[in-house]
Formats: sequence, structure tokens, C-alpha cells
Amino acid sequence: REVWRLRLPSNAYLTESLTVTDTHIAWADPAGRLHVFDAETGRELYRVPVRHAVGGSRLALRPDGRATVLTWD
Repeated sequence: REVWRLRLPSNAYLTESLTVTDTHIAWADPAGRLHVFDAETGRELYRVPVRHAVGGSRLALRPDGRATVLTWD
């Protein structure tokens, strides 16, 4: 069942860098930004730059919405 829909910029695409919990969704985009959304409403809670592209195995999301991205350096 679709709960909400988010329009991404035309040059964006989803990668394996997507982590979902009951309360939040974190996505590291190919342009080097980490986005965290409220899972219930789809509202973007925050966006921060990350230094390198990340894979799904290097993106951690806590229940309170705080995310950690591990990079090569």
C-alpha cells in the first residue's frame, strides 16, 4: 500500500543506499547528500552533505532519525 510519494529531481535515481525503519527513511543520493525523511508523512527532516558515495551497507539509521554514514576515509 502506498502511503506517500516523493518527487525526486529529474537527475536523481535511487541507489542501494536506502535504509528504512518503522519511523524514518534515509537515502544517500549519488550527488553526495544524505536525506532523512519521516516514514509516516514523507516530510524531509534534514539533509546533510557526505564526502563520498555510500552503499547501503554503510548507512545506519537509528529509531530517533539520526543517521550515520561510514565513508572510506
